[in-house]
Amino acid sequence: MKSRGLSIKIGYGILKKSGTLAVIAALAAGLAGCGTSGTAGGNSAGSADKADVSTDAGELTPVRVGIDAQQLSYVQIVAKEKGYFAENGIDVTLVNYAVGIDTLNAIVLGEIDIGAAYDYAAATRLAAQTNLRLTSAYVVNGEDTLWFETSDPDVKTAADLKGKRIALTKGTMQEYIWAKELEKGGLTEDDVELEYFSSGGEVVTAYVSGQADAVQGEKNFETEYEAVKDRHTINTVADMGIRNQGYIMADSTFASEHKDALIGYYKGLQEALDYINSNKDDAAQIAADYLTLSKDDILTSLNSYEYEIRFTQDDYDHIQDISNWCADNGITDQVEIKDFMNIDAVKEFVPDKVTYSEK
Repeated sequence: MKSRGLSIKIGYGILKKSGTLAVIAALAAGLAGCGTSGTAGGNSAGSADKADVSTDAGELTPVRVGIDAQQLSYVQIVAKEKGYFAENGIDVTLVNYAVGIDTLNAIVLGEIDIGAAYDYAAATRLAAQTNLRLTSAYVVNGEDTLWFETSDPDVKTAADLKGKRIALTKGTMQEYIWAKELEKGGLTEDDVELEYFSSGGEVVTAYVSGQADAVQGEKNFETEYEAVKDRHTINTVADMGIRNQGYIMADSTFASEHKDALIGYYKGLQEALDYINSNKDDAAQIAADYLTLSKDDILTSLNSYEYEIRFTQDDYDHIQDISNWCADNGITDQVEIKDFMNIDAVKEFVPDKVTYSEK
């Protein structure tokens, strides 16, 4: 296997064994590649002390929220741009990162208060036993929103990927999903060439330019994929019985000391979701203008993904299962996700949608 970039196993070990910000910073830079340092839109992200300001006499609580340029962030952008966060008592600064894993690293570093990431990234970071806390589930992929595709006409099934170049992002759910796909084809990582990139956009560029033979397809990049000659689907993630689930994560101190601000964040998200459900075209334009991305691709995602703020028993079991898989495969140590959760805010916000109970 030829692979590029820092492996998740090595990166996890550095984070778990070191208590210094310098080493964690090195992980954040090395794991997700270039561009991991956040760029704030609007007001400056400021220092970690900003979150200590409480709402008093009508003042808004400053909250720093990490976003990337994919599905997890569209709702946050609409909530910010439409003023829904401010209506619910928080002054949100959106800080831009390459991918969801970067927002989690930024929380560890104290750069932001809240971030969202998919299950694999969330599970591996919680296993590092840092200041991260899982605070709710957030988004579930719709049917067939993720698939495996290739430009090689000889590749018809997962087994045919042997010796092929696969483009993926490091430290994200793509590592987990590709591992399961290779397993389905009776292959291991040693049978393919894994080409690691720091963002979804870079993965797409590599695939479109011919630097890779196969990629995990996503609805929000469908327009770009159209430029690939002989592209065809191998199978879908749904065919494999895998779902892609997003989670909201927060700094442990922020979650425990600023529950009202976290509730305000959830309220802002819910208002944005209500708006999006009735105004998908306008919402897609808002996100496209903010991110300078294709409106049509974002609209496709909004029509394909199912967003909901909740925390069910199934949501817990899902991320615990992924955590167990990581431990069984030597990627992380075994941990109980319940030891790194704070769901007080979501329980107060939507008590009827929180069915998790500690066993």
